Amino acid sequence: MGGKKEDDRSFSLGIWVIVSIAVVTSLWALFWSPPEEPGLLVWTFTRHLIPVYQPIIDEQNAEAADNPELMRVRLDVLQPDALVQRSLTGFWAGTPVADIIQVEIKWIGQFLTGPVEEVGFVDLTDIMKREGMFDTISPASFAPWSSQGRVFGIPMGSHPVQLAYRSDIVEEAGIDVSQIRSWDDFERVMRPLVQDLDGDGQPDRYPINFWITQTPSIELLMLQAGGGAFKRDPVTGHDRLNVNAGENAQVLARVVSWCVGPARIAIDSPELTPGGNQMRLEGKVVCVFMPDWLAGIWRMDLQPLSGKVRVMPLPEWEPGGLRASVWGGTMTAIPKSTPNFEAAWDFAKKMTYQPEAAEAGFREHFAIGAISSLWDQPFYHEPVEYFGGQRAGSVYIEAARNLPLNNSSPYNQLAIERIGTAALALQRYAESNRKYRREELVPEAQRLLDAAHDEVAEIMARNVFLKEAGAS
Repeated sequence: MGGKKEDDRSFSLGIWVIVSIAVVTSLWALFWSPPEEPGLLVWTFTRHLIPVYQPIIDEQNAEAADNPELMRVRLDVLQPDALVQRSLTGFWAGTPVADIIQVEIKWIGQFLTGPVEEVGFVDLTDIMKREGMFDTISPASFAPWSSQGRVFGIPMGSHPVQLAYRSDIVEEAGIDVSQIRSWDDFERVMRPLVQDLDGDGQPDRYPINFWITQTPSIELLMLQAGGGAFKRDPVTGHDRLNVNAGENAQVLARVVSWCVGPARIAIDSPELTPGGNQMRLEGKVVCVFMPDWLAGIWRMDLQPLSGKVRVMPLPEWEPGGLRASVWGGTMTAIPKSTPNFEAAWDFAKKMTYQPEAAEAGFREHFAIGAISSLWDQPFYHEPVEYFGGQRAGSVYIEAARNLPLNNSSPYNQLAIERIGTAALALQRYAESNRKYRREELVPEAQRLLDAAHDEVAEIMARNVFLKEAGAS
């Protein structure tokens, strides 16, 4: 009995210590803020952007030394999760945040939930109109950073997707990629590349890197086909749920047919992984979906493939359809809490509009900037050694002129997850019923997407703001 009382006392003391620490740290967070350094603070989420922005920052800081009207600038790199949480906490609780914040596309929905007047970023729509930015930035680049017809950030790039392929493997097989216009053409022309490389009787090489778990690839193909999880209403600017669109069912049926049965043409070779990179170096995968930023990563991480890679437009889904899609994106936004909006706005434009920034972004990361008025600049159209002297930038620029519209719905990630679940279910259906052809899978794909659509719609209906906006 005595031991139990001692345990109780120890337990009570431990609880009080934890509670005391929690109270003290909460009060510290509420009433204390670190001393603010004079000037503008910029938050970004990747060190890869430092070589692009640092020269612009150094130039501004050098000018600010002689010009008191200019503000010095400091760049802080935060982990993506930390950047999102610190920003959202600042908007809700009034704690300090940066003057300029860069947000990646997969996080944007968290910032745009609710009525537009409650968004923590400055609504830039009117000032962009006054300064003619809608005439110099492609409309597709604005789509992810808009909500209910209002724009909350400057797009940093256009992020077109093309099809990259191992030209050495294709040429050795005697394949002429100019014969490929549609996805039907792709399957027919590229299927001979399914090969057994090690003599064990099992194929090791496949024409395309794709697997059912690769939801970003499913999304970019749905957008290219005219579908997608949401569809923007051209009149209201609202993103309406579109999960069960017929285009989406066609895409889902085709990509599942790539991964099952005796006519399988796809291999799971994840990007940005050591295992996936090794498969690419060994020639086990021939074609990949390549956004511009991934081309930059390949040049750094897969140097042995230099000269052995080319890019071509995505095959079309329907005659005359799009031959490009979009994957990824980043915006530069200004929080409402900044006391220095004019200075922040001027510097945010420098990060985007200066030809030097666009050129640095392309040379460092192969990034196609969002400023369409710069797309004729010579640096975009030079031969690229990594792509065997191909003017790969020209291929991506042409794609950037014809991109599908992405969306900024706070429910986009949820909808994509449900589409991914439907894809897995369709794969199981195909294997258990031995139905491997696209035509056989379309009805079941439609049924699964109908169910996914209803599930997302039910969750969205609980958000009164989205209901009032007509987004659901």
